[in-house]
Amino acid sequence: MDKKPLISVIIPVYNLGREIIPTLDSVCGQSYGHLQIVVVNDGSTDDSLRIVREYAARDSRIAVVDKPNEGLALARRSGLERAEGDYIHHLDGGDILAPGAYELLVDTLRSNGFPDVVMFEFRYRFADGRTSDSCSYPFPEGWTDSMEMLRHIWFTQNYHSTLQYLHRRSLACELHFDSRLSLGEDLYYTTQLLYRAGRVWLLHARLFDYVQDAGSMTRCGRYSDRAVESTLLFPELVYDFMRDKPEFESVQKELLVIRLVAYLLLIRMGRRERMKMMVTEIRRACQQYPELRSHREIHFLRKLLALYGRFPLLYRIELWHYRREGKVL
Repeated sequence: MDKKPLISVIIPVYNLGREIIPTLDSVCGQSYGHLQIVVVNDGSTDDSLRIVREYAARDSRIAVVDKPNEGLALARRSGLERAEGDYIHHLDGGDILAPGAYELLVDTLRSNGFPDVVMFEFRYRFADGRTSDSCSYPFPEGWTDSMEMLRHIWFTQNYHSTLQYLHRRSLACELHFDSRLSLGEDLYYTTQLLYRAGRVWLLHARLFDYVQDAGSMTRCGRYSDRAVESTLLFPELVYDFMRDKPEFESVQKELLVIRLVAYLLLIRMGRRERMKMMVTEIRRACQQYPELRSHREIHFLRKLLALYGRFPLLYRIELWHYRREGKVL
């Protein structure tokens, strides 16, 4: 590239095959073109690497990183190590960027004095043609306090995805990446990122489609033993990150919500071995914070736990509906 790009787009790829084509087309075809496109092949065993290299041969903005398989977290870290832009955007292989997305983001940067982070929204796209907005609890557009936004993210599970952040590359220098995470890695990343950010702008615009039936690295192996371990790990990593921070005592309720929602994800995976522990913990949590009884996900978790012991058929029906919804951390 002739000069330093403003934005580096990092796209991890693992055994996507031709599903990477719509993603690359959506990025390469953006109206704002001053990009570096870093595609990290994480040890794919199919033709993903061949397809990516064909694109790189036609578009000099594409840099290909070919590495052994180590998982999503370390693939993103490898992308960051190769990145040259002042700002970073992560995009999953299989997702589709909206036309004009980067032009809008660059205009937002320029009109607001180049904030540390610009946050935005996206849309879930399901295999059966359904779509759903990513944000059930929208936060006001404009400047936002990082800690206030973190509380909102932890409590609502909105705005948690790494993919809906454009952030200064310098903010990623001290981020910790844990190779054990195959699920929940986004919340750990964005927690660290926002806590270190100074000026944060929230933009009410849906800038990409998160394709739920894609085989990308963030959607594979959701019900594996590794996914279960990861689901139990990411709340602890967020908790440990905040432990020595001055706000730690004031965010106990929100940190507890992260763990309870992780239990709901375990149930979604069909794991039943921790049911008694979940019942005890959620009862204790609702006694300590009665307002959690009206929290949408926790209310649903309580409902599932009650049905599991008394009405197994209804439990399975409710669980099917939750799995069909398909939204995960």
